[in-house]
Amino acid sequence: MTALWLGFAGSVVLTLGLGAFETAKTLDSAKGDPGSAPKFQTRAPAKRIWPNEPSDATLRLSASADGETLFLIGRIDPGSYGKFRRFATAHPKAETLFLGSPGGIVLEGYLIGVYVREQRIKTYVGAICASSCTQILIAGTDRAAAPGAHLGFHESWRLGDDGIAVGSQTGEKHQDAIMRAAYDRSGIDGAFADRALSTSFKSMWYPSLEEMEKAHVLTRRSLTNEIVPPLAADISKSAIGESLLKDRMWQLLQQEDPKLYRDSVDAAWYAAQGGVDPTLLGAIAQEEVSKVIWPRMAVASDEAVEASVSLILDQVRIQKATSGGRCADTTDMDWDFVPDAGLLERERNVYRLVLETTTMQKPMTQPKALKKLRPVMMRLRAKLPHYTQEEATRSPAARCARLSAILEEIAAAPLSDRISMMRALMTLGDIGQDEKSE
Repeated sequence: MTALWLGFAGSVVLTLGLGAFETAKTLDSAKGDPGSAPKFQTRAPAKRIWPNEPSDATLRLSASADGETLFLIGRIDPGSYGKFRRFATAHPKAETLFLGSPGGIVLEGYLIGVYVREQRIKTYVGAICASSCTQILIAGTDRAAAPGAHLGFHESWRLGDDGIAVGSQTGEKHQDAIMRAAYDRSGIDGAFADRALSTSFKSMWYPSLEEMEKAHVLTRRSLTNEIVPPLAADISKSAIGESLLKDRMWQLLQQEDPKLYRDSVDAAWYAAQGGVDPTLLGAIAQEEVSKVIWPRMAVASDEAVEASVSLILDQVRIQKATSGGRCADTTDMDWDFVPDAGLLERERNVYRLVLETTTMQKPMTQPKALKKLRPVMMRLRAKLPHYTQEEATRSPAARCARLSAILEEIAAAPLSDRISMMRALMTLGDIGQDEKSE
């Protein structure tokens, strides 16, 4: 999960010596809570024979009472294939595999798919199946998805030696070759495979169910929620919404931007259906809000802008101390990141201030914003001469140092300058100015 300050950095594509930032596309909304859940059998866990199997906290496997349906809920991490094969072997009557996963390791998903194909098992998606999860989906003899289900596709990726994610467009083509072979084996339209594998790993393509049926990704479209997983019986959209509305910010958002509120609840619900820890759902919903609220900050009240300076700086400091790679890379790949509750609360307070702003400031022009930040960047070059623009592109530590340095400069300025410099930074954020433009 991305760090909290990336709600700002994700909107800020700023190359004033700080590097470029992107955020992955989040899920669209869909209507309806899951239906009632079937009864599930209880079974003592089999002896773990793979030392690196993921825990049940990240990948949960279960079976229906009759043993004919298996459920795979959560991330596909290293060792997932071994864990799945052991569990599936213990349930020889299995005919259908229910999938609820945001994806993970390509090879693990591919190997699970091989087992599914060999055993001629059907696959079904109730809410979410993305990234390497789709390698399992397309291996099914019968492939279907519930109405409103989200199936996400993109190229493969890996973490490089420097901690930065690397996609197939920069050298990981052997992994995409594996994925393409799976598409071909399942009879999927070549144009669809091209589109899927040309989508950057920093985003996600969510084709419609009609598109996927036409391209033979799905062999049919489900008209109802045919199968309900155990998790769906415990977490509903309404329950998530009720929990959020205990906070004043969410109350304001529901009143002033009902669509954004619904989208945020939906994002949290889809994450829950993908096996995300329920304690993180509030942070996921809040991250959805950040994409819309932070761009408004440049014209919000002085109080909101002032509160944002210290918040973002503290968020970056925490990430810098934890991991240079996490601080510098905004791709949504860090599933184990646990957000700081205090920072989450402060972030909600900033959003509340923005929502309460009745008179917006006049937008700052790009030339004025560049002029305002030029002295800051000149001082930054003097303080960090060894951090070149080229190095900042390659090195997580350099990118993180540049980001924290400019925020330190802004935080140290007198109040009036601090607010105007932050407005300038936010004004340039979603436009992206080359360092030479200074």
